Amino acid sequence: MISKPLAKRLKRLSEQGAMPASDLSGTHRQALHALFATEILLDVRKGRGYCVTINKGEAFSAFIAKHCPEGLPDSDIGVLSRSEGIAKLRNSKQGRLNSEVVMVSAKPGQVLVRGRDQLEVGCLTEMAGVASFVLDEGESGYWQFLGHIVSVENYASFIHWQRMGIEADIAIWTAGRTSDRMIRWFKSLAMQGCSFVHSGDYDPVGLDEFLRLKESLPGDRVTLFVPNDIDMLFERYANLTLLNNKNAAALLKRLRESRDPEVRRIVSLMNKSNGGLEQEILLRKSVRFERIS
Repeated sequence: MISKPLAKRLKRLSEQGAMPASDLSGTHRQALHALFATEILLDVRKGRGYCVTINKGEAFSAFIAKHCPEGLPDSDIGVLSRSEGIAKLRNSKQGRLNSEVVMVSAKPGQVLVRGRDQLEVGCLTEMAGVASFVLDEGESGYWQFLGHIVSVENYASFIHWQRMGIEADIAIWTAGRTSDRMIRWFKSLAMQGCSFVHSGDYDPVGLDEFLRLKESLPGDRVTLFVPNDIDMLFERYANLTLLNNKNAAALLKRLRESRDPEVRRIVSLMNKSNGGLEQEILLRKSVRFERIS
């Protein structure tokens, strides 16, 4: 969760590209731990002191989009937490919207089918980086797919999902919580030939989302993506702030009662480190971002 004071500092950093390192308190640095650990932000010597600079502009923007979905504040307007933002931007509009845009990244040759129509998401991804379509529940019916799908929570991880070692044919960006409409599509007859891998933050919200998908799609159709070096990642990069709110505490209490072996494993790592792990940390060695001047 990004506090108001930190959000204001990030606003200034975003506009100026740098700010005095002394402007970040110890608490602020802990909240931004993943950004410093992956060198998205750097401490650079300037004169007799240090300043904080943006080293990976695209990844920094993705972090802001994730944690501040309504943007950084210009004044004292409150900043939504991730869960509040997702609720506002996705599920709160379910009653007013009849559709939503689905963004897909697919391996070459992958195709969605609807009647006689074919959406060549593999070719579109090769050409434009991503493919997209409007998901509605009208008379046109659902797009159909046969294969393995990974649902990816965060933008940067979605863009680079093939470099993370995930075994899947296509990735779908959920932008946090998967919408109820998208889950209904996953449950439909059109998608009965699909299996799913969930890839999100290793924190109470991410695990709760995995269990939500697993309960909605029974029969071992949903698994959790867990990298081989997850123990080391928690030991080195655990973020204490991911557990430091009432919502996380309530979810964690429920997760400790889960019988799912992967959930129990991640919960034990959270208990040991007293923190969670942000999904973007998996890109620390596999992706290089261009600096925005």
